Amino acid sequence: MRRFNLYFIALIVYLVAFATWWTILLNKQITEVAELRKSDLLERPACHENESSGCLQALEANASDLRREQTMIATEGFVFLSLLIAGLVMVRNTYMKERKLNLQQKNFILSVSHELKTPLAAMRLSTETLKKRELTKEQTERVLSANMEEIDRLTGLLDKVFVTTKLDQESYTLDFASIDLSNLISSLVSRFQEIKQVKLLMDIEEDIRVVSDPQVLEIVVMNLLDNAVKYGLGKDVTVHLSQQGDKVTLKVIDQGVGIPNAEKKEVFQRFYRLEDEEYKGVEGTGLGLFIVKELLTKIDSTIKIANNSPSGSVVSVEVSLGGKK
Repeated sequence: MRRFNLYFIALIVYLVAFATWWTILLNKQITEVAELRKSDLLERPACHENESSGCLQALEANASDLRREQTMIATEGFVFLSLLIAGLVMVRNTYMKERKLNLQQKNFILSVSHELKTPLAAMRLSTETLKKRELTKEQTERVLSANMEEIDRLTGLLDKVFVTTKLDQESYTLDFASIDLSNLISSLVSRFQEIKQVKLLMDIEEDIRVVSDPQVLEIVVMNLLDNAVKYGLGKDVTVHLSQQGDKVTLKVIDQGVGIPNAEKKEVFQRFYRLEDEEYKGVEGTGLGLFIVKELLTKIDSTIKIANNSPSGSVVSVEVSLGGKK
């Protein structure tokens, strides 16, 4: 990539130098031609016979033509060079975007392959254990429970891919209804804790109702909780819900490393994964926040990420009480 940038800079420098040389050369040529015309005018009888008005007019016209030609060359050269450089920059930006997308897709395929392979291998091992060994009832329940966790993990991955496909095809349908958001969030947090075997802190204001799509809100909340637990690195995660005028604010707060300011917008792109070394071992596909952002747009809601203190992130979602306008 560095070599490509060096080549690109060298090409721009060459084009600027070439355009400058071309402009200087043409300017020199038209100046020489103007000088020849001036010499020819001075040798005419009108100038020798002291017909100053006609001679001066001819000389002024010659000088005006020279200035006009110089301006034309400078303008055309500048416009041509600007358009050429702009075209090259657009080509470079397109190439960079395609390269970045290809890299993200490659990482996505690797992540999905790993996310599929790991639970399948775990379920195979558990099944072989049940088949080959005589286990106690308690041991059997533990093995079956582990299998269910892996099945839930696979289901979650497939759900993300399915939702992404529907969003791409613009075939995701909404079903608005009046929702007790306080109760919905509490239920989702409790269910998430049971599935993931983690403890979350809740600060949820009661009796908050909105008109929205419950399935969309469920997908959004579960994705945000999953991200907060994974990137919170085992530290406390707090779920806060409150009403402020005609806005309902949901905050999912973690105490992990946090997200660099330069990446706060990038994380909502498809397949994007945080590059921090502390997150290298965190599993994921880079689809979670992309799905969240797209779905929230459909229900007239917004999402933003701020820094937590002393560390971590605060992900805030604002949902209109009246749903999509």
